[in-house]
Amino acid sequence: SNAGGHYHLAVGLNDLGRVDEAVVSLEQAKALGYSPDPALIKAIDKALKNKKQGEGVLTVELGTDPDGDDQDKP
Repeated sequence: SNAGGHYHLAVGLNDLGRVDEAVVSLEQAKALGYSPDPALIKAIDKALKNKKQGEGVLTVELGTDPDGDDQDKP
């Protein structure tokens, strides 16, 4: 299996709001030796917490512009 593939699948599943499946993929990636981005772990944990509280699923866009303007720069 491909650890990186499982990790990126977890990112995509989380973005789609499929948090339970994202957790499974993330666990597979970790079991294969992948060190996940802490931001993804935090986003999934937050989404699971919100899901348990009945607030829906939170998705977090990773890699946004740190300046806060998401416009492409030349």
